[in-house]
Amino acid sequence: MTIYKSQRQQVLCHLRDTGPLDALTALRLYGIQRLAARVRDLRESGWLIVSETVRGGGKRWSRYWLISTTRNSGKGLFPQEGERA
Repeated sequence: MTIYKSQRQQVLCHLRDTGPLDALTALRLYGIQRLAARVRDLRESGWLIVSETVRGGGKRWSRYWLISTTRNSGKGLFPQEGERA
């Protein structure tokens, strides 16, 4: 049986289990093209995620970290059905 995770769940699990995540890594590993939007969704649902702007090779991008493994709302790692993630 295959268990599918939403993009928000994939991002959250990566931040929790692996560490920092940037857009290129999210695209390569998970096919997520709009990492900033998923991070915004997670922040809006109570997750403490910080970002920094990285510069190199004449380019700049954001890297994200999870600060706390619990939501500010006191809810669990993943929302229940019908609850916004």
